[in-house]
Amino acid sequence: MRALGAISGALILALALACPAAADFAAGRAAYAAGDYAAALEQWLAPGEAGEAAAQFALGTLYVNGEGVEQDFDEALLWFEKAAEQGHAGGQYNLGLILDQGWAGMPDSAAAAWWRKAAAQAHAGAQYQLGLQNKHGWGVEAYMGEAMRWYRQAAEQNYASAQYNLGLIYANGRGVKPDTAEAAGWYRKAADQGFIKAAYNLGVFYFKGDGVEEDHGEAVRLYRQAAERGHTARRRSAAISTPRTTLPACMRSASAPTRISFSPICGPPWRPMKRPIMPNKTAPASPIA
Repeated sequence: MRALGAISGALILALALACPAAADFAAGRAAYAAGDYAAALEQWLAPGEAGEAAAQFALGTLYVNGEGVEQDFDEALLWFEKAAEQGHAGGQYNLGLILDQGWAGMPDSAAAAWWRKAAAQAHAGAQYQLGLQNKHGWGVEAYMGEAMRWYRQAAEQNYASAQYNLGLIYANGRGVKPDTAEAAGWYRKAADQGFIKAAYNLGVFYFKGDGVEEDHGEAVRLYRQAAERGHTARRRSAAISTPRTTLPACMRSASAPTRISFSPICGPPWRPMKRPIMPNKTAPASPIA
């Protein structure tokens, strides 16, 4: 199974673009926000069984996280599939993630088809996953031009992992002419959202004056920002104070961001969670980030 990355990671958050008005669904949302997952389950079960796609999606999140129920990827897949077949973008995205990771059996190449359906509804997380597939050749022939097309669609929706990956592509000249100014612009957008790898790489650019005006003070600020989130190499970089200090090596490549994140609370459909959801018998409750 491919490594869960960043990021996002986590899995990544998939949600409906609008909140359903049903009173029981709203009551379930309130219960979930309060950490009462058993009550959320009780409120969502009836509308989910009656065919309400948003409730089906929400039930899937409870089963995949093990919130109020024992964690059960097969059951989660069933609920996500019901929502996905009704055109629910979050259900399509999360169904793709479960199929891709093989959490309900062997990895399934059908994941990309569901991501394309979600991406057609402007789901940034799905667009990003399609970018990853095309960049790394996961289930498709690697094609950087197609990867960039999907990354850009997600990045233009302010999806930090996609912004960071575009920065890497332009910085390294993978499939395009190297353009450190363009790379710095994308790193900045991701760093402004707290994406620490982007902050670190942007710090390298400021230290060297590569793509931006040389500014060691800004480089140190960015290194410290990354170091505060914990990484040995970045902590060393944060100690840089003069041009004579040996410049730390720039990160070689982006690790895959956390692939899965789930929450049924209504909001942006691509808000990343702070931790990946790993298969285990009883998953701890995850706070709403």
